[in-house]
Amino acid sequence: LPASPVSGINKYAFGDNDPHKGTSYYRLKFNESGKLTSYSNIETVRIADLSASLNLFPNPAVDQASIVISSTVNGQAADIRIINAQGKRLSSQKVTLTRGSNTVSLPIQAIWPRGMYIVQVVTGEETINRKLILQR
Repeated sequence: LPASPVSGINKYAFGDNDPHKGTSYYRLKFNESGKLTSYSNIETVRIADLSASLNLFPNPAVDQASIVISSTVNGQAADIRIINAQGKRLSSQKVTLTRGSNTVSLPIQAIWPRGMYIVQVVTGEETINRKLILQR
């Protein structure tokens, strides 16, 4: 959008309608009439959204559940954790994702009571949480 002066400061906005996953760098180029071309500071944006690529099933579960993780790269490390309602980590398993769909069985224990649990997937700088309901 063109500059809009607010209290002597020009404000700019830019929307990237096709952002790339990973790290992108943005800056503005100023072509002001009668002046030299100048550039803004570089702004770094990291896009790593896996939230739409996680599917937990069945949910609610009785004694078995799996999580499907879609990955765009081979060899991405993921830590899958199950946490109870009190915040205690009950299990943790490390997996290496392949490109495409990865189905991982969750190690649900028979001694865990019915209720809500959090399945947490950690990949690099991103952490995604999903609620899992156990019905016994």
